[in-house]
Amino acid sequence: VEDIAFDIRKETNMRGADVVIEASGNQSALREAIRIAAPDTAVTALGWYQGQCTSLDLSEEFHHNRISLRSSQIGGISPEIQHMWNSDRREEACYHLLMKLKLDNLITHRIRHEDAAEAYRLIDEKDKGVIQVVLTY
Repeated sequence: VEDIAFDIRKETNMRGADVVIEASGNQSALREAIRIAAPDTAVTALGWYQGQCTSLDLSEEFHHNRISLRSSQIGGISPEIQHMWNSDRREEACYHLLMKLKLDNLITHRIRHEDAAEAYRLIDEKDKGVIQVVLTY
């Protein structure tokens, strides 16, 4: 079993990640995000955690590393910036930022959809040369 938090700590000289965003809405992933975070770091939770979070452990790394949990704004604008930002301005800013993204260098493999099994094999093998596999039609 992999220990992602420990792997990240090894990569960061045992510090942990300075920025942690959890977007899945999965309680176990939120726990791992807390374990990944460097001391005095905030974990921003983008996901919607439905039901009771019975598998969320707020001991160990959360307590000892003084981790803060932040909830993202979903469908709303934070009251602190409402005087500067409205929905139209936010949408326009997002659109302009998205247009600046250059993503072609992230696609490392294009595979015909008929050969999808090969795409999954590449991903499963975790080859370091694979960033993103795109199925073509």
